[in-house]
Amino acid sequence: MKTVVITGGTRGIGRGLALEFLKKGYKVAISGTRESTIEDAKRYFNSAGFGDHIAVYPCNVSNPNDIVGLWKNAEAYLNHIDVWINNAGINQPDKPVAELEAKDINNVLAVDLNGTINATRIVFNAMCKQGGGFIYNMEGFGSDDRTRTGLSIYGTAKRAVTYFTKAFIAETKGSPVKTCYLSPGMVLTDFLLKPLRDDPDQAEKLGRIYTILADLPEVVTPYLVEKIDTNTKHGAKVAWLTSGKVMLRFLTGGRRKNRPEIEKLI
Repeated sequence: MKTVVITGGTRGIGRGLALEFLKKGYKVAISGTRESTIEDAKRYFNSAGFGDHIAVYPCNVSNPNDIVGLWKNAEAYLNHIDVWINNAGINQPDKPVAELEAKDINNVLAVDLNGTINATRIVFNAMCKQGGGFIYNMEGFGSDDRTRTGLSIYGTAKRAVTYFTKAFIAETKGSPVKTCYLSPGMVLTDFLLKPLRDDPDQAEKLGRIYTILADLPEVVTPYLVEKIDTNTKHGAKVAWLTSGKVMLRFLTGGRRKNRPEIEKLI
């Protein structure tokens, strides 16, 4: 039985990935930072019939000791960890940088960037000892150099994650551990939807873009999991929303089967 660990897997796309891995027969461990979301995730997977094949642990990836603890807990539960996905991330307040507080900036960088770097380092060394494995680092808005007011710090972190992953892949060529990119595109989880619900002006500005480019988790996650499951290459990029897809969607005006469901959420 294959195994996977997903940080930040108690909700959003992390939870969607966990469900698809479970459907594929994987044994899964996920992490969260709040007791409420951890308990909610346990109830969710129990109700889905997978309670015996998943474990949920507390872990704040901004603390390297928590990452070490997550590895140890997951290793004890899974025996051997085949895949580790650095998915945990937080968003910044939807404001220009000049209006942010220092703690908001530091929190995003601590989780989205430092958390990914430290988890990659810690997991790489542990996987070398067990003989191999796969690490996937989650890309996001900013990874391709796009910018938007209200996402400057988040985008900076994600651009840095992409650079770091590229550098780490080069450094570890030939090792038994394969490091890769994971790029889900725009997925309609609370991560994207909360800023729109909090600010009607933002909903009006971004609603059209989201209906064209965004996707529901249940559309994206099966594709990503299938590609992860079959990938054998170091440095591979598993991407859902490619530049070709973006161009096609704009050319066709966003005429898509699941567009009504997306418009309802927005």
